[in-house]
Amino acid sequence: MKIKKLEAHGFKSFVDKTSLVFPRGVTGIVGPNGCGKSNIVDAIRWVLGEQNARHLRGKLMEDVIFNGSESRKPIGMAEVVLTLSNEEGIAPAEYVNFTEIEIARRLYRSGESEYYINKVQCRLKDIVDLFTDTGIGTRAYSIIEQGQVGWLVNAKPEDRRALFEEAAGINKFKHRKDAALRRLEATKQNLTRVNDIIGEVKRQMNSLNRQAKKAERYKTMREELKGFELFLASEEYKALKQKRSENENKLETLKDKEIELTTAISQKAGSLEEARARYLKEEASLKAIRQKAFEIDSQIKDREKEIQLAELRIGELRRNEERLLKEIEELKVQQDTVRQETLWLNGLLSEINSEVESEEARLLNEENSLKDIERKSQESEVRSQELRKRKDEIGNKAAQIKNNIAVCLKDEERLNLTVGKALREKEELEKKGRESEVRSQTLKSKKEELSGRKQDIVRTQESASEQLKDSEARLAQKDSELISFKEDLSHSSSRLHTLKELEKNLEGF
Repeated sequence: MKIKKLEAHGFKSFVDKTSLVFPRGVTGIVGPNGCGKSNIVDAIRWVLGEQNARHLRGKLMEDVIFNGSESRKPIGMAEVVLTLSNEEGIAPAEYVNFTEIEIARRLYRSGESEYYINKVQCRLKDIVDLFTDTGIGTRAYSIIEQGQVGWLVNAKPEDRRALFEEAAGINKFKHRKDAALRRLEATKQNLTRVNDIIGEVKRQMNSLNRQAKKAERYKTMREELKGFELFLASEEYKALKQKRSENENKLETLKDKEIELTTAISQKAGSLEEARARYLKEEASLKAIRQKAFEIDSQIKDREKEIQLAELRIGELRRNEERLLKEIEELKVQQDTVRQETLWLNGLLSEINSEVESEEARLLNEENSLKDIERKSQESEVRSQELRKRKDEIGNKAAQIKNNIAVCLKDEERLNLTVGKALREKEELEKKGRESEVRSQTLKSKKEELSGRKQDIVRTQESASEQLKDSEARLAQKDSELISFKEDLSHSSSRLHTLKELEKNLEGF
């Protein structure tokens, strides 16, 4: 067989589907460094079944898949298809009729690997068996890689012998011999396991023989025991027959007693139903009384809270009234003081006005006389200047007194407004106080009325509770009586049922 064509897709540098045709006479591949010569050899070795990634110049088997470049993205599968020519018909028997044999291998990034022969999926072993004794293989002499010649020259005799045996076609028979030896070893192991199983089965057969003998003895003894049991059963039958007549008499007595107990229970059940009806009625009335008492109690608490709030408000109004009275007294004192100061200032102002008028009149006289004697006496001029200064001082003092009087008048008006406001607040507080007292009296009377009603309800509740306790005690007594009656009835019924079963099944006969 000769290599006819090689197709690679995604294997190492062959990212696109590449097809290489090998016509007759091709003995080698030449080319510059990096052109892919070694990748072609790796592709042939890989498709023939190489499992060691280092022999393919890689660390992992996934390294044979194109891993991408600057311009191309990585792909997820590598595939190599090798086409061999079989025109001479030297292929193995199952492929001797094919003129071409196509071998393919695929590897995915997930680690899954697939093998094909003539586009039919197969095993790696099928491919290895196909090329056995043909000189073609992953480590065969037909593929001489770089450095292989030097290795052959320097190899040991044992290594060269393996190569010569491969070329001579001996490896095929050695592989068959190894497979036969492996099968023989497996057969020996199976024989050993069969012998162990036979020994174990023999031991089990001996044990089963002993058990069978025991079973036969048990069967004989069982027959003897059966005869004894029949004799005892006949004796017991006689005794049970006599006991049956006695139990039938007792059963008649129990039936009469059951009728009496049923009548008594029906009577007790009727009285119990009446007691329960009275109990439910009294419980409903008690619930209504409790609800009414709860409502009245909540109303009383609400009224008490309103009374407390009203008392707090009255106290606060009284404190405000006392405070306002004190402020009114203080304002009255201030008003009297202001009035006295106003009267004093008015008197002072009148005195100053009279003095100013007298001074002005005297000044006029002096000015008139001064005009006559102005040129004559310098002392008169100085006196006139002093009189003018005094006039200015008196005018300034009069203006200051007028300003003080205006301020006092404003203070008097503000005090009058404050006093009026305080009087109005006092009247409002007195009115609110009277209303609060009336409301407090009303609430107190209502509280006393509600307290009386509460006491009546409490007394009614106590009497109802006593009646309820009596009813509960009577009901408990009736329940205990009913339970005792039920227990007697259950005991009698169970006894009757047991006797009926004994009679039905002929127990002991």
